[in-house]
Amino acid sequence: MLQEATVNYRRQATVDPLGYLTTTIYDNAGRPTATRNARGYVTTQVLDAKGQVSAVQDALGNRTSYTYDKVGRQTSVTTPLGYKTTTVYDAAGRTVSTQDALGNVTTYSYNANGAVVSTVNMLGFVSTNVYAADSNRQVASMDPLGNVSTTVYDLAGQVSASIDPQGNRTSYGYDNAGRRVTVQNAQGYVSTSTYDANGRTVASTDPLGRTSTTIYDAAGRAVASQRPSGAVYTTVYDALNRSVASVDPLANTSTTAYDANSRVQAWTNPLGYKTTLSYDANGNSVESWDARNYRTTTVYDQLDRRQASVDPLGYRSTSVYDADGRQTAIQDEKGNFITMAYDALGRQKAINDQLGYTTSYTFDAVGRTATRQFANGDVTTYGYDSGSRQTGVAYADGTKVTNAYDTLGRRTSMADSTGTTTFSYDALSRLTGKTDPGPLVQGYTYDAASRVQAWTNPLGYKTTLSYDAVGNSIESWDARNYRTTTVYDSLNRRQAGVDPLGYRSTSVYDSDGRQTAIQDEKGNFITMSYDALGRQKAISDQLGYTTSYTYDAVGRTATRQFANGDVTTYSYDLDSRQTGVAYADGTKVTYAYDTLGRRTSMADSTGTTTFSYDALSRLTGKTDPGPLVQGYTYDAASQRTRLVDPDGGVRTYSYDVDGNTSVYQDADGKLTTFQYDRASRKTTVTYQTGLRRMQGYDAGSQVVSMTDEKIGGATLAKWTYTYDEVGNRKSIVDSNGSITTYAYDAKSRLTQDKTNGTNAHTYDYTYDQVDNRLTSTETGSVQTQVYDNSGRLLTSQDASTLTTYTFDRNGNMTNANGTTGGGVTSVSVISMVYDKENRLTVHQDYSEEPPQLTTFTYSGDGLKRSERAAGLVPTTLVWDGSDYLQGRS
Repeated sequence: MLQEATVNYRRQATVDPLGYLTTTIYDNAGRPTATRNARGYVTTQVLDAKGQVSAVQDALGNRTSYTYDKVGRQTSVTTPLGYKTTTVYDAAGRTVSTQDALGNVTTYSYNANGAVVSTVNMLGFVSTNVYAADSNRQVASMDPLGNVSTTVYDLAGQVSASIDPQGNRTSYGYDNAGRRVTVQNAQGYVSTSTYDANGRTVASTDPLGRTSTTIYDAAGRAVASQRPSGAVYTTVYDALNRSVASVDPLANTSTTAYDANSRVQAWTNPLGYKTTLSYDANGNSVESWDARNYRTTTVYDQLDRRQASVDPLGYRSTSVYDADGRQTAIQDEKGNFITMAYDALGRQKAINDQLGYTTSYTFDAVGRTATRQFANGDVTTYGYDSGSRQTGVAYADGTKVTNAYDTLGRRTSMADSTGTTTFSYDALSRLTGKTDPGPLVQGYTYDAASRVQAWTNPLGYKTTLSYDAVGNSIESWDARNYRTTTVYDSLNRRQAGVDPLGYRSTSVYDSDGRQTAIQDEKGNFITMSYDALGRQKAISDQLGYTTSYTYDAVGRTATRQFANGDVTTYSYDLDSRQTGVAYADGTKVTYAYDTLGRRTSMADSTGTTTFSYDALSRLTGKTDPGPLVQGYTYDAASQRTRLVDPDGGVRTYSYDVDGNTSVYQDADGKLTTFQYDRASRKTTVTYQTGLRRMQGYDAGSQVVSMTDEKIGGATLAKWTYTYDEVGNRKSIVDSNGSITTYAYDAKSRLTQDKTNGTNAHTYDYTYDQVDNRLTSTETGSVQTQVYDNSGRLLTSQDASTLTTYTFDRNGNMTNANGTTGGGVTSVSVISMVYDKENRLTVHQDYSEEPPQLTTFTYSGDGLKRSERAAGLVPTTLVWDGSDYLQGRS
């Protein structure tokens, strides 16, 4: 209970239930002049002779000033930094204009009844309103583009209909108490609401007839809600009407506890894990403890702004503000600063990163972003119409994008360097069609609840969907009319899925909603367990092999233990960037970063790789152990234009206006050129060897023809392709007339591959429930495969040879042994060894004489660093990102 004490009418103190004291000080006239909050910080206000507040000074001494006209209307506000906003009134006390701190003016005009009839913004764009002759009910409004929306009223003055600028009408119906009971949208679909005697909504029915209900207790609190599916959610309240428990349809209960000031003190989830909070005297949350009792602390300044945060590991970040309360700097946990600058209206005009690189912005008179300048000086410019819709973007390289809109503000077209994309909508503003350059046309249809009911691709093939009472997608039919079914539990979680062949997989959840098991289509289980914070701490595959994880105080993965017992340990810096990986065999990888978080070096067992960047954080250099040096340059659109490899070879790249590579010159100076259609699909590739390859496409962007020819000469080869309704390739016809046809099952798995002509063959395939291939048959010759419960190949048997495979607990294949004569004669033996990251390091083939041994090493990124066959010089592999660039011996 709040307690108040007053002394001589000059000082009043309020004590809250926790004993925190707030004090108000008054002048001799009994007017409040200062307030001391519960933390002891004082805000003062200066009053003029009329008792009007002329200035307010906060606890940091920042002063905001106010002026008034003769009748006491506020005419100006000046911020602590001196930014001034002014207001002008007419004789009736109505605002006729406002001027912001940059001098931009907005004006207003009124009718005789004092209603606003027009508004002119800073750019001179006019919005108008029309009212009924007998009242101030607005009957029409017109935006700056001239688009008119109208409102219709019934005899009781209630809105009976609204009509948008395209004439789409939404109608409303009311009961005798004036409560809205029906809404009919522009397509005639009706939603209804039902009320109890106290005017509370007790039932809502959507256009599909699905009803949701709410139950109230005697105090008018919503204690239960029932979804259309029948699932019931309940809420429990305490004597102060605070929600203290919620119970889902499966009886899982979450609870909330409060302190004496009704602030949340603790949450407990259905598993009993608790998060707790504590507050300062002003009600700021200063400490939180997670379910493991790890603490996060927040520090506030005198104005209750977040000043610093300390994570569970003790790392501290801080914020700095200007006199107007805008955040001007952030100091991260390593002491590096990001700074921000603002204009007079408080809009961020520049941000400087930790290296001092600046991105800046300018704005037009109505506050829309006009330009953005990147740290390298490139400027992007934005254009708008009078309705503030973005109509154009112009980039530094001269490329542009333009947009057009209809009267409802929906984008109807987008034109860029590839061509124009158009969009169409129904009366409910749902996207019904999209036509990309090509033209490639897509279409959508919806049910009464505005859920996508069917999608038609550019080839005219349709995918359809159906839903349950609460909107879960329960069935989908592909273009071949094969059905996939999904079953949900009462909490709308996926409980089971049935594929087009009738194979079923299921999911199991704990009371906190976390998936704890998956049963695959063969009945085998994958199980998961979690810690108190809901992080996965272990996953066991279908064979029971378990991978487990631990986490540090701030939730970062600390260790990973594989099924074979090997433990990998991870370390991080103050910014949670991974700085080290330590493997079970003692090998390590370490990483270093600059103040922008860009990786500058990686040290692993093969040596150290370094990286350099430009002001836009584009990679400009990379040096692998050797040293092997690569360099990169870019154009204004950040497209790579040059790559220098470790041998000094130069590769260059040119682009068309759409950003597609148009010319590539390799390190030997050989040119390859590319051409594209309006949909940016590659149509022609011309090689310096004199070969030209041309590709044709259907409306679904599937390759339907490919032709190789000599430049200016004869056709060398030609192929044509057909596809089924879901994009599986059905046939290939080559220039010799040879035809290959393909067949698929309902899951799009290849079941037959048949070719005629000189290389005639027929392959047939069968599969198990989880897509493992069981048999391959070629003209009566059968090869069979057997798998374990986790899908690893155990044996492969053809007419003469049985090959058996073994794996370690981590799932790596360690041996392949081929035998004939009923397993008596060995014909091939291959063994493999892996490192502690499960990468192949040794491959030995004993079927060769002498046995062939090949070894591999890897970088800290997992890329193959070297490859060495026995008796040969090792080959060092050089990578361009994750793409192979060259090998060096």
